[in-house]
Amino acid sequence: MTISRYAVLRQLRATRRRYRQSSAGPNSVACPDRSIGYTSSPGLANSVAWMTERSTSSRFIDINKSFRRTLSSQSTSTESKSLEETYSRKTPLEHILLRPSMYIGPTERLPAVPCWVLQQDATLLDAGSNNSSKSSTDNSPSPWLMQREELSSVPALLKVFDEILVNASDNRLRHPGSCNRIDVTIHRGDDSSDPFISIMNNGKSIPIQIHRKEKMYIPELLFGHLLTGSNFNDDQKRLTGGRHGYGAKLTNVFSKQFVVEIGDGHSSRGKCKTYKQVWEDNMHVCHEAEVQILNKSSGKDFDEYTKISFVPDLARLTGDPSVKIIPDEEYKLMRRRVIDIAGCSGGKMLVTLNGEDVSCSDFQEYVDLYRKPQLNPMYYHKMNARWEVAVGLSETKSFESISFVNGMNTSRGGTHVDELARQISHHIANHINTKMAKQLDHFQNQIPLNVTPRMVRRHLFLCVNSLIENPSFDSQMKECLTSNPITFGSDYTIPQSLLKKIVRPAIITDESDEDSDGSDSEQDTNTKQGGPGIVEEVLRAAIGNQQVNMARLLREVGGGKQTKRQVLSIPKLEDANLAGTAKGAGCTLILTEGDSAKALAVAGLEVISRDKYGVFPLRGKFLNVRSVSVDKLAKNAELKAICTILGLQFDKTYHTLEDREQLRYGHVMLMTDQDADGSHIKGLIMNLFRHFWPELLKPPKGSKGKRGSDTDRPFMSMFVTPLLKATKKGKGKNKASISFFSMSEYNAWRESLEDDEIRNWSVKYYKGLGTSTPAEAKVYFLDFIKHHRPLRWQSEKKDGEQEKADERKDWILTKYDEKSSLTINEDDGNSVTYGDFVDCELIHFSNANNIRSLPSVIDGLKPSQRKVLYACFKRNLKDEIKVAQLSGYCAEHTAYHHGEASLHATIVGMAQDFVGSNNMNLLMPKGQFGTRLIGGADAASPRYIFTHLSPVARLLFPDVDDALLDYKEEEGQLIEPDFFVPVIPLLLVNGCQGIGTGWSTYIPQHDPLDVLKYIRAKLEGKKRLPSIRPWVKGFDGNINIDEERASYITEGTLTITSKSSLSITELPVGVWTSDYKEYLVKMLKKGEIKSFTENHTTSAVSFDVKVNMAKLTRLMKGDIHKTFKLRNSLSTRNMHAFTPDMDIIRYKSPRDIADAFFPIRLGLYADRKSVLESNMEYSTTLMRNKARFIQAVSTNDIDLLNGKKSKDATIALLEEMEFVKQSDLEVIKSNNTVAKRRAFNTVVVSEELEQDPHALDPSKEYDYLLSMPLSSLTAEKIEALNNEAAKMDAKMEELKNTSVEELWKSDLDKLESHLNK
Repeated sequence: MTISRYAVLRQLRATRRRYRQSSAGPNSVACPDRSIGYTSSPGLANSVAWMTERSTSSRFIDINKSFRRTLSSQSTSTESKSLEETYSRKTPLEHILLRPSMYIGPTERLPAVPCWVLQQDATLLDAGSNNSSKSSTDNSPSPWLMQREELSSVPALLKVFDEILVNASDNRLRHPGSCNRIDVTIHRGDDSSDPFISIMNNGKSIPIQIHRKEKMYIPELLFGHLLTGSNFNDDQKRLTGGRHGYGAKLTNVFSKQFVVEIGDGHSSRGKCKTYKQVWEDNMHVCHEAEVQILNKSSGKDFDEYTKISFVPDLARLTGDPSVKIIPDEEYKLMRRRVIDIAGCSGGKMLVTLNGEDVSCSDFQEYVDLYRKPQLNPMYYHKMNARWEVAVGLSETKSFESISFVNGMNTSRGGTHVDELARQISHHIANHINTKMAKQLDHFQNQIPLNVTPRMVRRHLFLCVNSLIENPSFDSQMKECLTSNPITFGSDYTIPQSLLKKIVRPAIITDESDEDSDGSDSEQDTNTKQGGPGIVEEVLRAAIGNQQVNMARLLREVGGGKQTKRQVLSIPKLEDANLAGTAKGAGCTLILTEGDSAKALAVAGLEVISRDKYGVFPLRGKFLNVRSVSVDKLAKNAELKAICTILGLQFDKTYHTLEDREQLRYGHVMLMTDQDADGSHIKGLIMNLFRHFWPELLKPPKGSKGKRGSDTDRPFMSMFVTPLLKATKKGKGKNKASISFFSMSEYNAWRESLEDDEIRNWSVKYYKGLGTSTPAEAKVYFLDFIKHHRPLRWQSEKKDGEQEKADERKDWILTKYDEKSSLTINEDDGNSVTYGDFVDCELIHFSNANNIRSLPSVIDGLKPSQRKVLYACFKRNLKDEIKVAQLSGYCAEHTAYHHGEASLHATIVGMAQDFVGSNNMNLLMPKGQFGTRLIGGADAASPRYIFTHLSPVARLLFPDVDDALLDYKEEEGQLIEPDFFVPVIPLLLVNGCQGIGTGWSTYIPQHDPLDVLKYIRAKLEGKKRLPSIRPWVKGFDGNINIDEERASYITEGTLTITSKSSLSITELPVGVWTSDYKEYLVKMLKKGEIKSFTENHTTSAVSFDVKVNMAKLTRLMKGDIHKTFKLRNSLSTRNMHAFTPDMDIIRYKSPRDIADAFFPIRLGLYADRKSVLESNMEYSTTLMRNKARFIQAVSTNDIDLLNGKKSKDATIALLEEMEFVKQSDLEVIKSNNTVAKRRAFNTVVVSEELEQDPHALDPSKEYDYLLSMPLSSLTAEKIEALNNEAAKMDAKMEELKNTSVEELWKSDLDKLESHLNK
């Protein structure tokens, strides 16, 4: 006979019920929570041990085992007994007791770690003492201090204490008006009594009412049943610690006795209630609640309270049954947690520990407990109602933090600490790297210091007290905050006033405080207080790291002694025959700019021997050793090669003659191009030696050689070659030739010539050393003294360098003279000083660098762009042409002296039209000119793509204006104008960015229609001018103006497509698709997103991103655009541009740029009107003279047909008849403002003006009449000429009646019509 499974289960339940009823005592009640599986009888607590662990005692009955045996004997199941024992199900209470580490942390003692605890104090160590060293009314500073101790603690025991303590602290946050006291009693226990902990807080309490749904008192529900609480509504903004519904219940579970006492004065009208309930035996036994009701009359002074008392189950909590008292380690940490709560309350609570007042007046006083008086101060700042922070120097030279979230001690920090530490470390690193650059140079004269935020963080001691909405943690221990910063619910930006204090010097002097702006004077009561010392400690550590890195550099790069074979293995080196020998100090290494320059040097060495001269070519511009890391220096092949060739060692200074004699070469000679870039390369090589071996640039100590002797020769020198050569035109072999070594020399010679005399000379520009022939090289070296420039050291002050942008600005503004050239000391072998080289030659590169990096405020173009546009206008480029061919044409007609690759890039950039490139592209892209995928870097080769002028180009730059511009001349050739003058300021439309020397620029793009409307409003004289808004063609995101920060904020487009996915269809301006993909990959690796897919086109962005549903919900509540980096700032604080007078000006707003442009364009219309009027008058006079001449010929007043009169007689007759001469016609034509302005300029700008009208041959004065064809001598021609003259008169009259403003409006109308298509 078999028994059904359901019958067995019914029998099991009935037996359980009978067992409970028979075991119940008179004072106990059955627990209603059947899922937990406990009774409320004290005697039965041990009998249900089968629910938690198998007992070895024979007096305990294992009911499950009994029924399992019965079921096994009567069932037909084939399952064995071992399976039932293997697989089991636990109730929540069973699981907590079985796996406590999941809920309250480890129950074993952990290895000792440094912990902050209160210093030993007798009054606090005596748990029963009623003595008080600080009364409740005493506001004096706390008499205690924190100290570090190595403690090995049990986290579980601390956790159950902390759960109750944080609950008491939370009551202040819930009811700040009524809760102002917490009393904590900790009795450690002894041989005669169990340990006992009591925590009481006043203020509004838990209501003493029956829960209608659960049919029990609310306190019993909250303290005696798992997964209960008031914190399950995630839509509610909470500033408390609870979240999962365990909390105080865990303390109950791990207590031998747990007592709840509550005083409630609000639950019943006119009544006050007190509530007491006791749980025992790890929450297995729940005694009936004792509720007393008091009348208001008898309880008029009734104070609400909540008191939790418990006897911790030390055996379970520590994993050691022998533990009977609270261990000393845990007791110390519990005391500190009480002080923590006092500090976090901000002086709003009276906190007592074992009857002694341990309150803190505020968080600042609490922070001071961690600082001994002799240490550097902590700087405190209350950022707002939810954030308090204090910053100081870490004593351990590693990052330290004391942090709290809603009163909970986050001992392992978290995102709140990381965010504040990031702001502080970035500010300090930036301060050291920028504002302290001068001071850093006093600490070191080797490789540059580069302090990173990570280096700074190691030296921070950070204290944080924060209130964060609905915080989330990495575990139930709540030691590390994991909430996303966007969900903090308040601003956590550290104010500048605190950041300024943090970077103050530890010792304040008058000089160190001179840059204070006084913005923090109200909060800083001690204005002369020194800083926390973080900056100084970071510097010491950084310098120490530098020394270690420098030692590595010495090993990896330093040349030292090298064998001849090792030196000869260096590629491209032409070693001197005597280098590295006893005569090596007299050898010179020639460093050339590229291989072609090396070939020139080798050709020249044929005439001066190879014994003492070696040659090594540099690959373009040398490394700026002041601004790179040690790793980059160590990997630089050229630096290694130079050190090896010369035999340089980094640990030597070479200040004595004996040290220099150990070098393989005793001298270095620089041989670069004579243009500005060549000067820059020379400066970079000088910078190498000035930085690492400054003594080499100075005369050696112990040198007593005579001037000109080998020991007196400077270590470094230059070899100069012609930059330009002017050769006299004419026949014969011996033509006069003049060499110029700089543009200033050439310009001075050019200005000394008469206006037309330049036509008698042929000028050749030597772009590089490769332009010279081998024969010319030999000529240079034969006249070695003429071309050689030894470099002499004068003084530190005169031969120093400019380190800062402001210094470089001042240097260029005060020192630059376009006519300056090197001062040569002919008495000292044509030597020059380093200071003279910097101020008179290198400065030309800096100025040229600014010219080609910064735009003109008038046309918005850089020189290379202006050359391209000029070439296109000159060629009238309406048909397609290859980019490579256009660059060749441009270089030929504009005297472009740089590489073709740069010109190719310029042309491609002017034609690009993807989002973020040009709002108005002047050239048309015919082919693959690049996309927004990688910012245009994916353009095809210039050989494969075509271009031509855009239709808008001539609307912006009308062809009638070409004759009005002032053109440059170079090498006797007319090239592009100083600047074009578009119809509207193109600089605002297309924007610009560039980095020069001392200056940089960034000008955002704007709406061309807004710019046009602004110009029109100014023309109409309106007082209220329209705004000029930022705008990027094709951009689908948002652009907002941040006036406070003087910037434009661009936002990409993000759309939530489902509960776990979003779509990104636009990126901020300047962020390219491939770059953003890399950012998403980083988010994927960090687990911030689950996956993403791409569906881009060359013009549109499309990312589909999958995100965890809960995380996406949190992100939507915060700043999701910031999380996904879909916001970018375009600053308007750095809008630098050249004025027409070539001054660099910073413009504060788009209106300033438009206002600077306006008068120049308006003046151009005045010039246009003047030129048009003179041209029309010239044309009408010419046509009327021709008509009158034909009439005179047809009536035989002038006899040309019979040939009886000579030309001279005919000219005399024409003069007699008062026909206008050609020279008079030219005077009429030149009667305009442009021609009068050019009369003072030696540059000839058009073929018509190339000849002097007053120098015309008298025999040709009437050729314009006498050269007319016979076919034109008709009555019809006379009528046509008169009609044309009449029409021209009408046009001229109309023009005279037209204002310059109306001319401009006409051009604006044409442009607007095109833009609106």
